[in-house]
Amino acid sequence: MNNMHTPRLRGMQGIAGLALMAVIAYDLAPASMSGGFVGFDVLFTLAGFLAARSLLARYADDGAPDVRLYLKTSLLKTLRMLWPALAFMVAGSGTLAALAALMGLGGVEGLRVDAPAGLTFAENWTGVVLGGGYPPDLPAGGPRLLGHLWAVALLAQYCLLAPFAVLLLKRLLPQRQSVAVLLALAAVSALLMGVLYKDGIGGSGLTRVLYGTDTHGFGFLIGMALAWAMQRGRSAGGDGRVGLPDGSALVGSERPMGFAADWRLVRDTALPWVSCAALVGLAVLAFQLRADATAFHGGLALAAVLTVPLLLGALDDRSWMLDLFEWRPLALIGKYGYGIYLWHWPLWLIARSAAADLGLRPGWAWVPVCVSLLLTAVMAGVSYRLVQKPFAGPVPDWPLRRPGTIMCGVIAALLVVGLVCAIVVS
Repeated sequence: MNNMHTPRLRGMQGIAGLALMAVIAYDLAPASMSGGFVGFDVLFTLAGFLAARSLLARYADDGAPDVRLYLKTSLLKTLRMLWPALAFMVAGSGTLAALAALMGLGGVEGLRVDAPAGLTFAENWTGVVLGGGYPPDLPAGGPRLLGHLWAVALLAQYCLLAPFAVLLLKRLLPQRQSVAVLLALAAVSALLMGVLYKDGIGGSGLTRVLYGTDTHGFGFLIGMALAWAMQRGRSAGGDGRVGLPDGSALVGSERPMGFAADWRLVRDTALPWVSCAALVGLAVLAFQLRADATAFHGGLALAAVLTVPLLLGALDDRSWMLDLFEWRPLALIGKYGYGIYLWHWPLWLIARSAAADLGLRPGWAWVPVCVSLLLTAVMAGVSYRLVQKPFAGPVPDWPLRRPGTIMCGVIAALLVVGLVCAIVVS
């Protein structure tokens, strides 16, 4: 399986970085990019593709895997990737919220409900019940410190369901029918989003279709279908790996010969241009779309569909689109993207609240933005190095006598105390 330094995965990180930049621009300054929330659908589609790719490769390596072992390893991998950094952010944000409350600052609402909901990947449905809070321009309710965890909850729910979907489809249906089922489910999800938004009233209807696991699953399903369509089946003489239609595998580097020259010409010349056109289309959506009927009657689904050719432009190392996707700043944003997303919203709310309470003049509104972005970069780096990377890899051997381990334990205890205090005062 490819390691994290292969060109294709660097391309994926660049795409994730672009999508995350759109999301953060929308969160911090909605007027600057009114449709930046389409970045979520790019990220969901990318996550669906990578999740299905990994699951299919593991299934191929194991042949017909033991069901319990297959599900156990898949689910544990998802939890190890998502939960430790999430818990670190919730505890850290709670500590900052407690300090802000002691200083008489506002903007730390909702922790009593949102902290347990966020830690159990249920924040999306909590947001549906409570209404409002995120994204920034929802009319119902005020912003909540952990309201942004609806997207993490959706991602976790999809990733936890993906192993079951792969297992059932691999055992029940051939490849083409599996792709058709996934695309049909994606269409149903997009249709359900449009129907429920039409019947919704005000911000509550918008929140329901944006946060719902059923109404916002089309991107992840389309990404899974793409990975499935690119699978080389064993029945066709392949090895079950996932790759481009010409046999350029995402797993391994073998390039079987004998494919039509006309397809190779199309792939080498047209695909990068199609990918570039898809990127332009997504940029237009990010700047022109608004959180209204246009977005929820097909706009977000279109963003997920456009992500497919965007991804295809990064799957072949001969594509000139990789020059953009491998640009180091974008790749770094994608690499640290999970921590960046987790920390940017609470830090922004606290910085904005502090600026308002300190009487900062309107002309200096850029100060809390810059402060929150700087602190986000720092905390994302700390989270990646101290939490995400150790938990995602092999379980480390940390004897209790090591000073570093003791220090980490003390810091964790202080964070938990701070979170409890924040829940009490919120």
